[in-house]
Amino acid sequence: MDGTSLASSRSFYESLLCQHQAVLVSVVQGCGGLPQGGARGQGCRGAKAGGEGAEEVYTAALAALCHVAPRETCCQPAKHQVALYVTERLLAKEVGRGTGGFLDGLQDTGLTLDTLKVLYSCCNVSRDACQLVVDEVLQNILSMLEKQVSPDDPVQCHNLELSLYLLSVLVIQLECVPDLLQQSAGMISSILLRSPAHMSAASLLWMELTSRGCALELHLEDFLPAALITLMSAVPLPITPPGHLGRFDALLTLLLQFVSQGAAADLLHSELWPSLWQRVAFALHLPLDRPIMEGETPRAGRATPTPDWISLSPSGLLAFLTIATHVFTAAPSQCIALMSSPTSVVLTTLGHLLTEQFLHHLDQRLGAMGELPQDCGWWLVLRVCQLLCFPFAVDVEEPLLTDVLRAFLEVEVVPHLALMTLSALHPRILTCPSPSCAACLSAGPPSSPSCSPSRAGGWGIGASRPEGRVGEGGGVRR
Repeated sequence: MDGTSLASSRSFYESLLCQHQAVLVSVVQGCGGLPQGGARGQGCRGAKAGGEGAEEVYTAALAALCHVAPRETCCQPAKHQVALYVTERLLAKEVGRGTGGFLDGLQDTGLTLDTLKVLYSCCNVSRDACQLVVDEVLQNILSMLEKQVSPDDPVQCHNLELSLYLLSVLVIQLECVPDLLQQSAGMISSILLRSPAHMSAASLLWMELTSRGCALELHLEDFLPAALITLMSAVPLPITPPGHLGRFDALLTLLLQFVSQGAAADLLHSELWPSLWQRVAFALHLPLDRPIMEGETPRAGRATPTPDWISLSPSGLLAFLTIATHVFTAAPSQCIALMSSPTSVVLTTLGHLLTEQFLHHLDQRLGAMGELPQDCGWWLVLRVCQLLCFPFAVDVEEPLLTDVLRAFLEVEVVPHLALMTLSALHPRILTCPSPSCAACLSAGPPSSPSCSPSRAGGWGIGASRPEGRVGEGGGVRR
C-alpha cells in the first residue's frame, strides 16, 4: 500500500483508524499495549500467534504501519495519523511502567530496529512521545551510540542511523538538549568523523546541539576528507530524515558554516569540491558519464526525471549553491574556467537549474512540503544567476571569455535567464540576471542567440551592442 497512489494509501490507513480499527488495536496489543493488568502480549500472542516470535511479528507490523520509508512519502500524512494513535494508545501506557513494556524492545536485538522505527515515527508527530523517550529510554539510546558498529551489518547500521535522527528530533521538538544527551555530546563528533555512512545524520545532530549551547569542536582538516568519503561511498539507508530534509542536507549546511567562516579557498583546493558538483548532478539525474549529444538538452515540453529529493532537498540545494557562491567569490578566476565548457559538470548543473522542467519539479516538491514555491524558487534561481554573473563581474582574459560565452550559448543560458527574468524572479532582484543576459547578448554572434517572442514570452531584444561589458564590477550580489 505504501507504494501506491496517495488516494489508495490514504484510504487504506484511514480505514485502520475507522471501520477496521480492530486490526490496529490488535497490533498495538500484540506489541505490549494491553490494558492495565494484562501480561505483555498475552492477548494476541496466546489467541492468534502462539509462537516465540510473535512479539517480533507484531512490532514489525506496527513499524510498517507507522514508519515512512524513503520514496514512499505519498502515505506520509496518513501514517502520521497512525503514529498519533500509537502515541496515545501504546506509548502513553509506558510512563512509569518499568519493565515488561513496549520500550523494553530497545534491549532485545530482535526488536530494537522496529522499536526505534515506531519511536522515531511517533516523536516526529508528538512532543509527548519525545518527552517519554527522554524520561524512559534516553540512556538506552545513547548506549547504542557507544557500541562499535560493523559497516557490513545492515541492522546495526540502521539502528545507529535511526538513533542519531531520533536524538535530533528530540532536540528539535523539545527545543532543548536533555541533560543526558548534553553529557554524552562529545561522542557525536567522533561518530561524525569515523562513520562515513552516518556522517549526514551525525551532522544534523551536531548542528542541533551546537546551536543550543553545546561546546563541540570540529576541525576543517578532519571534516573535508570525511565528507569526501561520505559523498563518494554513500549507500542510502531506508530511513527518511526528519522533516523534509534530504540525506545530504545537514552535511552541506555544516560545510556552509565552515565556508562562511573563511574556508572557501580550502574547499576549492580539496578533492571535495569536484565531488560536490558530481553528487548534486547525480541527484538531478544529469548525464555526466558521457558527452551530451545534440538534442539531449531538455527543451520546453520534454519530460525530465524528478530530482532525487531524498538525497538533496530544495533547502539542501540552496545550501550547496550558497557554498558555491562563497567559493566563486574567494577565487573567481579559477572558478570561471569551470564554466568554459558546455559539458562541464558546473555549467551543465547551473543550466539545468534554470530550466522550466526543473522549476516545475521544484514547485511540486515545495507544494508537497507546504511552503511557498515561488519564494524558494526565487532564491534558488537568484543563486544560480549570481554564479553565472561572475564572468562579467571580474576581468577575464579574452580567450577564456569567448569560451565561456560559447558554452553559455550551447547550454542556452540566455533564453533561460530571459524567461526567469519575465516569470520566475521578483522585481526587486532582477538586477542579477539582467546584466548577465545583456553581457551575453552584447558579445555578438556567434555568442548571442536570437531571443524571439516565442523563446522569451514575447520579449524582443534589439541588435544594438553597448560599449564595454555590461555589469562589469557590479554583477555579483551577496
